[in-house]
Amino acid sequence: MNKILLIIKREFWTRVRKPSFLIMTILGPLLLAGGVSLIVFLGMQESGEQKVLVVDPAGHVTDRLRGSADVKYQYSPLQLDDSLFVQSNFTLRLTVDSNVHKLQAVTLHYKQPPSINVQTTISKDVERVIEADLAAFNHLDSAAYQQIKNPITMKVADIKQADKDSFIEVKALLGFGFGYVMFFFIFLYGVQVMRGVMEEKQNRVVEVLISSVKPFQLMMGKIVGVALVGLVQFLLWMLLSFILIMVGLAIAGLSIDGDALANVQMTTELQQQMGEACNWMRRKRMGRRR
Repeated sequence: MNKILLIIKREFWTRVRKPSFLIMTILGPLLLAGGVSLIVFLGMQESGEQKVLVVDPAGHVTDRLRGSADVKYQYSPLQLDDSLFVQSNFTLRLTVDSNVHKLQAVTLHYKQPPSINVQTTISKDVERVIEADLAAFNHLDSAAYQQIKNPITMKVADIKQADKDSFIEVKALLGFGFGYVMFFFIFLYGVQVMRGVMEEKQNRVVEVLISSVKPFQLMMGKIVGVALVGLVQFLLWMLLSFILIMVGLAIAGLSIDGDALANVQMTTELQQQMGEACNWMRRKRMGRRR
């Protein structure tokens, strides 16, 4: 057992002190954090003022879209040809179908891809107008409709364990992710074990080792030593990647503002009010049955 521990210690410190270990430990998180931060930053980056031509033959959203400092609307009842749109000074073209209340979809054409903020602004503007029309069509007060509008959460549960959530999608994603990570590390550090054996055989060190330890002890020490190296490197990757991603997002200017927190609080209060209303209706129905 002492011989296995000595081989483990040798394998661990020999590989940890290599320049390749230090380079990969630092370079891996930098590439991961840099890629994530760059994608988010480019997605949120504004490309100047967006002039949006709203093609609305039926006049469903004409003069009703709010826009923002970066999104300016101009309405047209006629369809603009693609070639004319390319030659015009408009950057985006929003086409609203005459049957948009049923389709609940619009088309946005661009010359240069707009940022996520611009897409979200346009989508929310159209959604607000269409929801107001549908509420009025069904004789609902628009303000009351906005208060009771909440997304429905569907829980998927096994019939044998009906009182427990199954989380099928989460389990599938976790299984796939851990399977991929296992394959990656088995391949990467398995190759390192093979290279270590080949190097010692070429240097004729293995002949000296075999005279002192058993082959099982040598192989077990190498496998455990390389596994510890991989575990340490993986933990360092996770820690450094988390720190670098947080720093990158902070540099990109992404943070949770007070409005978002207010919206979350408002949503919670509305859910409590809806729960109280539902309980009141249940008690009223039970009283009628009695």
